Amino acid sequence: MKRYIIGVLIFVLVFASMCEEKETEITKENIGEKVAEAYKDVETYSMDTEMTVTVTGNVDGEEKTITVVNKQESVYDRKNSRQKHHSKVTMSGEGMNYTVEEEIYLFGKTLYIKILGDWYKKELEEPPELDDVRSFRELFSNSEISEMKVVTYGGEKVYYVTLTPTLSKMVETFEKTQKLYRELGIGNEMTLGDLEESVEDFKIHYWISKKDLLIVKMQIELNQRYSEEIEGKGHTEIVTLITDYNKYPDIKLPEDAKYAEDWDKSPFAQYKKTEEEIEKLNTGIRITNITNDDKTFYITVENGTLYEISSDDGNKVLDVDEDSRKSEMHVTIMDDYGKTIADYIVDNKGSYAKFTEEPILPYAEEQIEITVSEIKPGVTYRIIIEAAEEKTEEIYTAI
Repeated sequence: MKRYIIGVLIFVLVFASMCEEKETEITKENIGEKVAEAYKDVETYSMDTEMTVTVTGNVDGEEKTITVVNKQESVYDRKNSRQKHHSKVTMSGEGMNYTVEEEIYLFGKTLYIKILGDWYKKELEEPPELDDVRSFRELFSNSEISEMKVVTYGGEKVYYVTLTPTLSKMVETFEKTQKLYRELGIGNEMTLGDLEESVEDFKIHYWISKKDLLIVKMQIELNQRYSEEIEGKGHTEIVTLITDYNKYPDIKLPEDAKYAEDWDKSPFAQYKKTEEEIEKLNTGIRITNITNDDKTFYITVENGTLYEISSDDGNKVLDVDEDSRKSEMHVTIMDDYGKTIADYIVDNKGSYAKFTEEPILPYAEEQIEITVSEIKPGVTYRIIIEAAEEKTEEIYTAI
């Protein structure tokens, strides 16, 4: 009987062991779900990120290189709704070398930020999403895996996973953590359009602990090519290390931050307010006068935007540069049958679409000349003009 009981116990233990192995088997198909489950009990962690951006381009006939390094140390206590971040950005190359540091503490809906040496405080309507690990997790769970293997990292076995996410998914994921910075006026928005125009290829790699399925490292590599203001290429590498899961740090506000000024008094808030007031003055573009001879339309355009409307750069595509506040102008003219008789980007190099005198400065008025094969008196034409992210049109009967 004793031998029988021992045999049954051995069978049960082996069977249970087999079931356990089957339940914990990790594959390409289920690792995203398993990683999401692993984070349900995670309340605190630390994250160190280093982003290096190198841009090499041709400026005035010379090849120049600029390097930007952003190092950020972050601690998250989700249980007590507290976070702290310290970042140091260094830009070097071609005669420039400077460093900017920033500290952020977030206690619930109260934000403390030290920038340009001074502390400021802002009460937020709702807690912002600054949790990059959550973004990493969402990106991982919603992307296709191209490679997965077990490797050794830091003396432990990990899953090394390479993703092939779409650009739209990557922008959507990281846009959440950038929202606060844009609202404060201290960050730039990278749009999907920006990436689609410049990114040649990108890779994302994860190192995931085999023991607890938590992310311990992430790496993003982007190769970009620029063709507008600077013809050149860029390489971006972001490496993030995630440690101290559930170590429960004591995040305390620095003593000098307790005397922080209201955010509205900061230079960034003042600048953002000024920009918003200026934007209210934007009245778009409009056609104020049209006349013609037998082949040319003479169209007067009023520019009520903050953009200078200037000549085509030669690529025959309507370009709008938000940074330099410059825009090209696209003109379409159709006859009363709906046939397009003119479809041009205005420039001063050709004879079919040009500025009569000068490009159109902000809040100024200038004339453009559009030449076609024939203009018939009494025929009604539809004239459409696009520039500076604005559009206007007029119906005109030729004389």
